[in-house]
Amino acid sequence: MIENDKDIELDLENNVVSILHDLKNRIINDLYKEINEAELNFSVGINEKNPFKLEAHASIISNNPYRHKIFISRALILNLYDEIHNLFQFILEDCDDPYFNNANEEKIKINLEMSLFFIYHFIFLHELNHLIQNHIKVRGENKINEINAHVNLEEKQKNIYHVTELSADAGAIAFYFYHRFKDFNTNKEQGKINEEDEASIYLSALTGITRCVMWGGAIIMYLFYEDKDFTRDLSESTTHPHPFIRLMCICNRVKSIIIPLFSYFKIENKEKEKELLDKFFHENIYVPIGDVVDFFKNKSIINNNTAFPFKFNGVDELDYFDKLRKIWIDIKPILLEDNLFMHSEYIRKTNLNTIDSFDFALDFGQQA
Repeated sequence: MIENDKDIELDLENNVVSILHDLKNRIINDLYKEINEAELNFSVGINEKNPFKLEAHASIISNNPYRHKIFISRALILNLYDEIHNLFQFILEDCDDPYFNNANEEKIKINLEMSLFFIYHFIFLHELNHLIQNHIKVRGENKINEINAHVNLEEKQKNIYHVTELSADAGAIAFYFYHRFKDFNTNKEQGKINEEDEASIYLSALTGITRCVMWGGAIIMYLFYEDKDFTRDLSESTTHPHPFIRLMCICNRVKSIIIPLFSYFKIENKEKEKELLDKFFHENIYVPIGDVVDFFKNKSIINNNTAFPFKFNGVDELDYFDKLRKIWIDIKPILLEDNLFMHSEYIRKTNLNTIDSFDFALDFGQQA
C-alpha cells in the first residue's frame, strides 16, 4: 500500500472518481436514455464500508431493475496503483521486453498511466456488464433451480457464477475497445490527425491499447489471487474462474476484436496478413502477460513451474469449457428475456452486444 503520501492517495481517489463519473456520462447516459427516466437511477463511487477489502460490486437498488449502483473499494484502488508502479519498475530493471528498449521516462510514464486508466475502466465496465446482462437474475436461488442443467445444484450454481464472470469480462473488453477507437475516429473526423500520419498513429494506438489491456488485465487477475496457490484445480472457486481461465478468455476476446480492426491496413495477401497478425498477437498480448508472470515469479507469488498460458495441473480445461458452454446455452435466453439494455438502440448501433462477447471469448479458440 502507498505509505506516508496522503496527497498521492487523495489525487488517486479523485482521479478514479473522475473516471467513474466520466464513464457514467459517456456510456451510462447513452445506454440508459432509452429507459424511462422516471425509473432510472445510477450511482458510482468509492466504497467506504470496507476500506481494507479488495472488492468492487454492482447492485440493484430496492429490486428496481433500472436503479443501479457500482462501488469500488479504496483498498483495491490503492493496491492496483501500487502493483502497476511495481510492475513497470520491474520491467525497467529486470525485464527483457523489447517494447521498452531505449525507452525514455516519458514513454514509461504514458504506459503506466494508460494501464491504470484501463484497469479502472475495466473494473467499472465489468460490474456494469453484470447489471446490463441481467446476471443477478440468473444468480438468484429460484432461477438456479429452474435452469435445466444436467448437473447437481452445487455444480450448476458454480458454473453459472463462472460463466457470468467470464461474460462480464468479455463485455468489458468489448466496451473498452469500442470507446477507445471511437476517440480515434472522432479525432480523425475533426481533422486532428494528419492523413500522412494516420496509419502509424492507428498502429501505435492499437499497440498501446492492446498492451495496456493485457498488462492491466493480468495484474487484476493476479492481484485477486495473490494469497492462493496458482497450481490448484482451475474450477475450485465457487464464484470465480481461475485467473488463467479469465486471462484466456480476455486474450480470445481481444484477438477477436483486433482482427477486424487490423483490416484497416488493407493487406491483400492473406498469408502476409496472418503472419503480421500472429506477430502482433505475440508482441502485444503474450509478451505483456509474460512480463506480469515474471513480475509475480520475482515476488515469489507464483513458482517457476507455473506456466502460462494454460497449464492447469492436469485438469482437463476442455471438459471445463464444455460445461460452461452447456450452461451458457441454458441461461442466455433468460439473460435476453425482457432485457431492455440488450435490445436497445445504443447496443444495436454500436455493435456492443455484450452477451455475444462471451460467445466470441469461448469460440474464438481454446488455445489463445
